Amino acid sequence: MSQSKPFDIRDIYTISGVQIAEIYEKNKMTVHFQGMSKCLDFPQTVAIQGAPTCSIGISPYGLYNRFNDAGRLIMTNQKAIQFGSAPYIRVDDECTLLTQKQPGETELPDDIPAVKNYYHEPVPVENVSMTIATPSLEIAYELDTVKVVRRFISPLLSGNDDTVTPLCAEEFVVENTTNEPQEITIVVPRPSLINLQEKEVKPTDQDSVYICTAAVSGQKHEELKTAGMRGVIMASTQTINRMALAVPEMEGVSVDVQPYFCLNKYKGDLLVNADGTFYEKRKPVLRSDYGAAISLTFTLAPQSSKTLPVVMALDFPVQDY
Repeated sequence: MSQSKPFDIRDIYTISGVQIAEIYEKNKMTVHFQGMSKCLDFPQTVAIQGAPTCSIGISPYGLYNRFNDAGRLIMTNQKAIQFGSAPYIRVDDECTLLTQKQPGETELPDDIPAVKNYYHEPVPVENVSMTIATPSLEIAYELDTVKVVRRFISPLLSGNDDTVTPLCAEEFVVENTTNEPQEITIVVPRPSLINLQEKEVKPTDQDSVYICTAAVSGQKHEELKTAGMRGVIMASTQTINRMALAVPEMEGVSVDVQPYFCLNKYKGDLLVNADGTFYEKRKPVLRSDYGAAISLTFTLAPQSSKTLPVVMALDFPVQDY
């Protein structure tokens, strides 16, 4: 039996940011069911995080765009939820949103647009590339002084009991492309998908598909620190479902957590100090939707790279059908 050899998945299928727009926007690549194409509606998804019955869909822009809860497809077309899943990087004093998607853009008629000045500037389309090797996905961002590869790792690759565990694992590979050391902070936010407010999209034709908005009450988030891990557990007083965002403690990397950030106050609530700690940590207020975030701060030597793993677990013992 021949021995397996390592390979670079970028050798399989890589498309540029311009091609991403051509394929997923202009040509509108869609799922077709004969005789039903006019009544079925699916978001554009290039990767799935989690287990088959409890998973999150990733759009071609690296953002959340759907949540599979048991047999139901919940479209996260509220732009505050989608952009609440977008990481950003600060190199020295310059912040960049790690997506090519513009906050003011919408994809579906029911989309609620996001206000552009609430977010950092996205990466230019021509500086983005995407590598698809199902179930793996990599998105590369070329900035002026660094390159960031965001790698989505499916539990299907584990080969053991974790294959059907609703875990969402990622790696951020940051490379300093200059001849000078760089002070870098990566902020990884996640919107809470607990107790989403859902509405059927097409009850007659597609009764298992919903649109949603994030919950605006009952949020209960707690800081997690155990067994060399730091993060946040997002929960609610109105359900026992939970989700946890965490990173391992790493040598040379300073970690801070933001238990609550208002989805509509991305830049304000995710503002970090010079040392990478969050500027302000506030308690939730009524009629606001929330997520949680982690910041990772480190110094990167010239022409060197660092890999930062991030994991999220979905604990949804109560699933509606």
